[in-house]
Amino acid sequence: MKKLFFASACALTLLSCGREESEIQGEIDTKNINKSTLVKGGEASKTWEKVITRYYSNTMMKHYFGSPNQLPPGFPALGWRDEGAAFILAGESGFGHIDPLYSMVHPGNGDNLLIFAHDIPAVAALGYQQKELIGYPYGPDAKPVYRYYRPSKHGHLYTTNWNELGGGGNGWTYEGVFFYAK
Repeated sequence: MKKLFFASACALTLLSCGREESEIQGEIDTKNINKSTLVKGGEASKTWEKVITRYYSNTMMKHYFGSPNQLPPGFPALGWRDEGAAFILAGESGFGHIDPLYSMVHPGNGDNLLIFAHDIPAVAALGYQQKELIGYPYGPDAKPVYRYYRPSKHGHLYTTNWNELGGGGNGWTYEGVFFYAK
């Protein structure tokens, strides 16, 4: 009798686990998610995160930042190469900033500028064109993203690695911590 009870309990457990797994798989299948762009956040945050890729063109001597499905202008003809993940942003607001970040490009000089939504009108007046909403920054408990500008090439650089350029140099001017990311 005990063996029959144990076997029944095991069978019910296995059936319920299988049903939960198929339900979970069904939920995953019904969501249209680009897995190269979005990464599921931690259990505490219950949010999606966006991986922002960094590209560099030797031809233009410029950097470009965007989601992996938003390639730099003139890719690959202008010698763009993927330098990997630059940083991770929240896919929704609520992490210190409610103002989203956008990637904008100046068609005349190719400069890629990351800008908060409230600054778009001023930047658009300078000739920059909006490329994409790249995400929402995290609060100051995350990694600082340092911003640099190289006037001779009209180019911006964003990095979480202070040791990459430190306080500036080699033509780069340090502009400070621009936002926070993972």
